[in-house]
Amino acid sequence: MVNVLSKSLPFWLMLVFLAAGFSPSAGAIYKGDKQKNEKTAKRQSAKGKAEYKAGELLVKFKPHVPDHAKANVHKLHGSKKIKGFPSLHIDHVKLRSGLSVEKALGSYKKDPNVEYAEPNYIAYASALIPNDPLFGNLWNLSNSGQTGGTAGADIQAPDAWDLTTGANNITVVVIDTGVDYDHEDLAGNMWVNTLEVPGNGIDDDGNGYIDDIYGIDVYNGDSDPVDDNGHGAHVSGTIGAVGNNGLGVAGVNWDVNILACKFLGSNGSGPTDGAVQCLEYIRNLKARGENIVTTSNSWGCHGCYSQALYDAIDAQRQSDILCIAAAGNAGCNNDEDVAVQPAYPSSYYLPNIISVAATDHNDDRAGFSCYGRRSVYVGAPGVDIVSLRAEGTDMYVGTLGYNPGDNFVPPNDPGAKYYRSSGTSMAAPHVAGLAALVESQDANRDWREVKN
Repeated sequence: MVNVLSKSLPFWLMLVFLAAGFSPSAGAIYKGDKQKNEKTAKRQSAKGKAEYKAGELLVKFKPHVPDHAKANVHKLHGSKKIKGFPSLHIDHVKLRSGLSVEKALGSYKKDPNVEYAEPNYIAYASALIPNDPLFGNLWNLSNSGQTGGTAGADIQAPDAWDLTTGANNITVVVIDTGVDYDHEDLAGNMWVNTLEVPGNGIDDDGNGYIDDIYGIDVYNGDSDPVDDNGHGAHVSGTIGAVGNNGLGVAGVNWDVNILACKFLGSNGSGPTDGAVQCLEYIRNLKARGENIVTTSNSWGCHGCYSQALYDAIDAQRQSDILCIAAAGNAGCNNDEDVAVQPAYPSSYYLPNIISVAATDHNDDRAGFSCYGRRSVYVGAPGVDIVSLRAEGTDMYVGTLGYNPGDNFVPPNDPGAKYYRSSGTSMAAPHVAGLAALVESQDANRDWREVKN
């Protein structure tokens, strides 16, 4: 088994390049130290002056200044040498009582023997950890071996969050069973159609849909994409559950817009025309100025090549929109498995598609995950992923990897707000979330640059 999470790759790529040539195995049906680091995280995320130790300096002397001359300089300023770095000509000094760092810096810099003096700055661990209480369960974002897997077999999200935690002007579209837009951990990151007046029964923005506030439901023919299955809510949580809000989990993005397009019904299935309708709805929103970076597509079917769907995704490419698609859960080779046949849309040869396989907490391909040297591009965590549960659904019952001992998913509790699930459906939203995160770091990137 090839380790697909190369530790030598930069963190953006720790989402991970999928090594090709895995042997297939039987699979599932394709449905498509909080307290310890909280203070550090707050300091890192705060914008302000750098911190440094009071009463201390680092002083660099010019070359060839003898030790006795250095000692005289410190004596002149009432300082005491704590330790030295002789090869660098640097002394770590303690200032006399009552002398501020700022005044001492001015005095030392005026001395002809001194090359420079600087504060003894405080550094913090490079890992921004959110205060969401279930973050410790998210091995996929930060794996310390807490689930019995390999420490570091994750996407190294905290390192990414040191650079950016997302942006509220970037939109990811979840094409799925809908979204639980009132969920406590998602409501703050829902896309809202500001051109519509809620509840007035009028198509205010003239796009053909009345009151499409959070998106649309093409399965039921209305503009209320509420999730009556639970699959879409789980996907959405991985992309963009609100981070660092003291609730539940954190998404790959702490701050992002989730737009819902429901074309799968409560049973988790839907016809191709619904997917095409969603893609066209999204493309029209992009044309009017909505900053849509990618769609997240945790669905598909094997052997059902649709030219109409192909054309709709290709039109997304022309509109600068990526298409992130789950590779499938039949454990097959999407390049050549004639018996099972490739999964679509993930197997279309279109440059804006990123097909995603599922990996486990040891960096191995999940046994159920499809793969392919040419057709599957990356792997991301897809086994026992904890995310959101939609209200009124029973997705937490009998879910693969479900542990009745998990205190956040009590057995048979209809009020549970989070649950654990597995599949390439859970892997794809990691990549969709990362696409938005990459875009938030540099808004000038087009779909090609984000994909690369």
